[in-house]
Amino acid sequence: MRRGLFAFATTALLLAGTTSAAWAQDAVPEPAPAAAPEVIPVPKIPERTEALQQLLRKWTEDAQAAPAVTSIEADLPRLRAEEARLRANTETLLGAPSTIEALGDDQSAWAARLRTLTADRKTLTGRAGVIEDGLAELVAARALWTRTLEHADESAAPADVLAAVRGNLAGIAAAEKSVRARRSQLLSLLTTISRQEVEASEATETLEQARVALRSRVFEPDAAPLWVALSRETPEPEGRVLQRSLAAGWHELRDFAEKRRGAFGLLGASFVGAVALAETLRRRIRKRGPKAEAGRAMAIFERPVSVAVLITVVIAGFAVPFAPGSFWDVVGVLLLVPILRVLTPVLPEAGMPALWILAAFYLVDRARDLIAGGPTVERVLFVCEMAAAAGIALSLLRPARLLSLPRAAAPPRRIALALRVAVVMFGVATVANVVGYASFS
Repeated sequence: MRRGLFAFATTALLLAGTTSAAWAQDAVPEPAPAAAPEVIPVPKIPERTEALQQLLRKWTEDAQAAPAVTSIEADLPRLRAEEARLRANTETLLGAPSTIEALGDDQSAWAARLRTLTADRKTLTGRAGVIEDGLAELVAARALWTRTLEHADESAAPADVLAAVRGNLAGIAAAEKSVRARRSQLLSLLTTISRQEVEASEATETLEQARVALRSRVFEPDAAPLWVALSRETPEPEGRVLQRSLAAGWHELRDFAEKRRGAFGLLGASFVGAVALAETLRRRIRKRGPKAEAGRAMAIFERPVSVAVLITVVIAGFAVPFAPGSFWDVVGVLLLVPILRVLTPVLPEAGMPALWILAAFYLVDRARDLIAGGPTVERVLFVCEMAAAAGIALSLLRPARLLSLPRAAAPPRRIALALRVAVVMFGVATVANVVGYASFS
């Protein structure tokens, strides 16, 4: 879906002018104390005590949750809810006749989730490494000061010195307990994220296998005849399935918008810059006068906002590469207005009916994407779309209509041949869907 919309927006402008698998078990093993720790001489104990206190403050503070880790922890309930919705949608798609495009959109949603989980896992792994370093340093310090206490006691050091060493050991124990607790939390969270990452990877692979299998069975019947599907009672009313699918799409859009606020900010800035650029070009063209205009194409800059919208959508293809299909469906619907405004002054008057027909069919296609959760409704809409397309192509075959087309487009005979081929294809697609060859249609 995203590729189709991306190509649609790009074509309009031209006409106008990491999955890696990870396991929580990869955490660094429990650090062992040094085999033969050094001993701090009694006279240097006060000096080393001050250095130890700085070390304890550092690792006690580092044991607190980092902002990135806190964000992942707070986002965990949403990730679990998203996983449940995605899994339910995937089970629905795999359990009923589906299209390659519907499976591809679901696969893109899992790929976006996998990308988020991979980034979270790398963040947690890095943070766990920092905590592990701190724990190793505290373990070494505990061994050092334990040996120092034994040495000071054997050396008959003053009572206040012995008390200071014991206090240091108590501080080390408290800091070590805090760091160990934080490490356990991180490892538990890392285990959860890694498990979800593996599940997302497996779901992506399963959907890819389903798409490959669907392509291999494209000439086999994969659905009940349409009249049987319409009369057959289903375990769950199709209206409820459709309602659940639309609700899942809405939740998907909302979660995506929350996660990619930074990308949307970038797109907003790109839109403002594109408007300024288009407005500048319009003013320069106007200053040069009508003689400098290069035909109809220059008229598109009289619509700088529409041009800026198209440019922004092209940028969005790079800024949000893993956007869910529902996002591009909504963008596609909203994009029709600027596309029509840009192409209207460019195309000749005889080509305008074709432009409006294409826009209408594009809207129907987006509607079919949005109601993909109701396979029977989607099939009925597709059949109506193909029948309407066949009827329009037949109407264009009238001699009066062919002769009214501009000669520069193509010879009427070639246009007539293309229209006849289109009528046959639309008819075959309609009949195939009705009798049960949904994927082929």
